[in-house]
Amino acid sequence: MTQSAQDLADQNLFEAMREHARWQSAGECEEDAGLLMVAGANAFPALFRNSVVRLDPAVSPRDTLMRARDFFARYKRGYTVMLLERRDGDLDQALRASGLAPSGEAPCMLIENPLPEPKVPPDVRVELFRELRHVTDAVGINAQAY
Repeated sequence: MTQSAQDLADQNLFEAMREHARWQSAGECEEDAGLLMVAGANAFPALFRNSVVRLDPAVSPRDTLMRARDFFARYKRGYTVMLLERRDGDLDQALRASGLAPSGEAPCMLIENPLPEPKVPPDVRVELFRELRHVTDAVGINAQAY
């Protein structure tokens, strides 16, 4: 069966969620019976930190929300429910019925051809944050950028 570009983009997003969990030192990723749940290294309830997404749209909204509640209760934190607009209308309705509403939309960007690998300047290196200076440097750079 040929998959659509949207299906492939969704699978890429799901893999990015898994990868973000692997990158976080205390990250946890649970994938079972049609759900993907990610608990990050901190309690921030955002997509790549603490979130749930239905991999299988046949999983009921009730089951999705109950399982997510139980999973995140183990970590004593809130979480984001990611909706895929083209297939999660029932879950959207269930969330709205419980008093929740979407906090934003993030359209997918699809690149159809590989991009050339960038040239990394010789004075640039990638390091894991192991010391306070790493955090201080990152905060300073981001403060200037944003």
